[in-house]
Amino acid sequence: MIKTVEFKVLIYFFGKALTALISLAIIPLFIKWFGEENYGNYIIIYVTFLIFVSGSIGWVNQSIIKYHGEYIDRKVFYGKAHSISFVMALISVVPLLIVVSLNIQEETILLIFLIAIGYISACIYTSKLIETQAELKSLRFSIAEIIRLLGFVLCVVGLKTLSLFNVLETLFLSLFISYMSSYIYLVKSIKIKFISVDFSMVKKFLSFGLPLSIWMVFSPSANGIEKYIVKSYLGVIVLAQYAAVYDVIFKIFTQLVNPINSVYQPLLMNIHSSGDKVLFKKTLKRGLITLMLICLPFLGLLFYFQDFILRKYLGFTDENNIILLKKIVIPLAVSAIIWQLAIILQKKLEALEKTKILTLYIVIVVLLSSLCSIWLLPKYDFSILSYINLLASIVYLLLIYITNIFYSEKG
Repeated sequence: MIKTVEFKVLIYFFGKALTALISLAIIPLFIKWFGEENYGNYIIIYVTFLIFVSGSIGWVNQSIIKYHGEYIDRKVFYGKAHSISFVMALISVVPLLIVVSLNIQEETILLIFLIAIGYISACIYTSKLIETQAELKSLRFSIAEIIRLLGFVLCVVGLKTLSLFNVLETLFLSLFISYMSSYIYLVKSIKIKFISVDFSMVKKFLSFGLPLSIWMVFSPSANGIEKYIVKSYLGVIVLAQYAAVYDVIFKIFTQLVNPINSVYQPLLMNIHSSGDKVLFKKTLKRGLITLMLICLPFLGLLFYFQDFILRKYLGFTDENNIILLKKIVIPLAVSAIIWQLAIILQKKLEALEKTKILTLYIVIVVLLSSLCSIWLLPKYDFSILSYINLLASIVYLLLIYITNIFYSEKG
């Protein structure tokens, strides 16, 4: 089993390494091609886009991973789950467009349409991708993500060259094409069939997954509330600068840890279902150790190359901004590692279906950090946000650790 797990982690790692390179290339390229203001506008809309994906189908995705091992006919199980995701995408697309329209200065009918179809395609693709994760099909998962990200970049390049659309239309048309391309790769062909919803499954999924869906809405990877606060107080240009550094750092560590999460989450759920508590504990510990062994060397590299990242990679030239941005690199990096430790550690609570506790913790932490941001940002520069983020990650990790101890002693 250990060799199998390590091999699948290795496959995920190489796949994620390639997708990480593409994701990291996107940030400076988009800033260079479209300017900081356009990039800032894209970020705030795309963050909203991702928050709605997490909120609308995150509970379905987490339930697929949790319950797939309980079903003999998994094909039927996955089909029912994907139907729920599709219906949820159709229901949630209207409120998404309402929220997005409030953040678009130059709104066009075409842009609204592209965001809508892009969002629906993102939902159905993500649902199908989770199936490959649950089945531990690491190579298939990695190829699908590579197709999506590489297709996105190539579409942007092509549409930018043709100059047929404005910046946001170009970006969201490219998103739609990239999601659909990867979805077609996963399903091989698109078949139109009658959609029916199994309401007993909906009830079961909601009970377990809804708290986790709420968790994902407020998760540090989305960081949506903080980005809205930065935009409100400092404008889209500063948002673009802060978000660029934040996204680079969190993408590095998220992509490093994703191979571990992608393998260990369904594996831990299956072990828990088998009732082997000793193996569960050993597997969880192995995941935490692997995470630290991977992340700590990269923390040192990030510290050493931070000047290169800001000046050469992201292309920032204003010395005052560079001084401020240097202040946030290490605090954000340490925060990212701590968040990832907490996410691995909380798998025990997820296996015990204590997801409401996780939601309560993330809401409390995000609410406190948001209040601190609103209070301190007008008094200090935006570097204060990185220290607030670091404090929030430490508090969350402590809450998860203490709760794990409580349930270990109890059970």
